[in-house]
Amino acid sequence: MANQPDPKFPTFSALYTHLLTLPPPLLPPGKATSPTLTSSIAALSLHPTLETAFHILNNDLPSAHFLVRHMQSPPAYEGMFLHGILHRIEGDYDNARAWYGNVSASDVFTKTWPGGKDEALGFIARVEGLKKDGDGGDAGGAGETEFGGD
Repeated sequence: MANQPDPKFPTFSALYTHLLTLPPPLLPPGKATSPTLTSSIAALSLHPTLETAFHILNNDLPSAHFLVRHMQSPPAYEGMFLHGILHRIEGDYDNARAWYGNVSASDVFTKTWPGGKDEALGFIARVEGLKKDGDGGDAGGAGETEFGGD
């Protein structure tokens, strides 16, 4: 039953640990990695920013986009940054660059991208190049994403 939470992930910790084992979202997925996790994520009643991040990690872009559309101005910098990440995954690179520009001075952005806006925009350019080249393997750094790795 896709509408019921997956009993294997009854807690935040269990679900978070599982989501971190999934491949990082670099290029647009065809569908959610695990459609049954959508209801498990929603059942946790998380803050919308955290719920959005979980949906992105599960490649459930429609659920993530539904949530971030309500986080479009300061002080919702985390949600705005996730909106940029979401557009980057969807392949909407111009929109991703715009969202990154809107949050580039925020704490969440500078902690994620210590090299600043230029480093982040360089990452977007590498992912965009992969999509144009038809190579979804590596974005120029093993495990490099906004969600960690390096």
